[in-house]
Amino acid sequence: LTPSKGSLGWRSLHGKVFRGKNGELKLKTNHKGAYAACKTVFGDDYELDVETHSKFEADFMLGYDGTNMHDFVGIRAMRRKNLLQVSSCFCTKSASWNVKPKVKLNKTRRYRVKVKDGNLSVTLNDEELIKDRHVPSDWWGAPHGQVGVGVPYVRFPNHVMTYKTFKIRKLKPDVKPTPVATTSDIKKKASETPADTPTTTDDDVPEDF
Repeated sequence: LTPSKGSLGWRSLHGKVFRGKNGELKLKTNHKGAYAACKTVFGDDYELDVETHSKFEADFMLGYDGTNMHDFVGIRAMRRKNLLQVSSCFCTKSASWNVKPKVKLNKTRRYRVKVKDGNLSVTLNDEELIKDRHVPSDWWGAPHGQVGVGVPYVRFPNHVMTYKTFKIRKLKPDVKPTPVATTSDIKKKASETPADTPTTTDDDVPEDF
């Protein structure tokens, strides 16, 4: 999802969205912060790989409904606190998960995020911090919502966030295999048939048939 030209594929909500020299996606905050939403909707089940570079935070959001800037599942690696935060709204501290990585965070952070059947898994810098944890339904801004990037506040004026890679892979729903009858199953079923089951012979047919 890195833009091939300008901000192709992304819709700017606040701040400036532009393409870096090496094709990376970049955002720069203004007086309202900086946010951009991907124009493509990927459905409920997907896996994304993101590598960010930023002096402070470079967040991204899941399940964004396209209108409310505080209604989505947000993922943020807080470098100064060495903390991964997943929340329903960055401004709602009571609705969040906070996990401390073993390795201290630096300016470059690599994420792998998986959303499947309403559960969330997050790997940060090759360390799995959240695995198949159910996300409350009221955390999502919208079913089949958009994916976005940026920060929703202005603590860091003229703050530049770089998303070196941003790849999303849709996941197919799990399909249970259809049971196939084996030879042993057929023999077992035949052996379970009652021995006194009546059968029809030629003597049972009426003469005037």
